[in-house]
Amino acid sequence: MSRKVISSYTFSKREIESSKPRLTPQPNEDRKLPRLYQGYLLRHDQGGYYILRDPVEPNGSLIREDLPYNLGYAIDLTRDDVSNLD
Repeated sequence: MSRKVISSYTFSKREIESSKPRLTPQPNEDRKLPRLYQGYLLRHDQGGYYILRDPVEPNGSLIREDLPYNLGYAIDLTRDDVSNLD
């Protein structure tokens, strides 16, 4: 005869509330100026924030430089009335 171990765990209301994701501010959709980092256009995709640098060789391809998420997100949140980080 095999035995099965059954365990249970109860959650308090406080634990459930604390585990919910926090509301994070989103970039302004009504902005008109592009966001720049070191003079390059800030871009965003599933991989995170990045810029495309000019190629080293004349006929080379653009160089993708990934930025730390915190930096890209902070630049993305800046308002139009605040100067771009150059």
